[in-house]
Amino acid sequence: MEKEILKRRRLLRDGVDEVTRFAFVDREKAHYPVNLLCSMLKVSRSGYYAWRGRPRSARSVADEVLAEQLSSLSQAGVASTP
Repeated sequence: MEKEILKRRRLLRDGVDEVTRFAFVDREKAHYPVNLLCSMLKVSRSGYYAWRGRPRSARSVADEVLAEQLSSLSQAGVASTP
């Protein structure tokens, strides 16, 4: 089980922030124990649960809205011109 998690070593590289690691734990918690994921990714379990309980940031919400708008434009075939 740990070998499968380690295959995604890019999460262990320097420069990968905790939020990215916490998001990975959140996606994979249905397949692996949270305790194991946190240990492998070198983040605290309490930090993960604190992150999960926080409301989304305004920037995160704005980014999602922008991504949806861009996707809509792309599907409609609208091209931007400089």
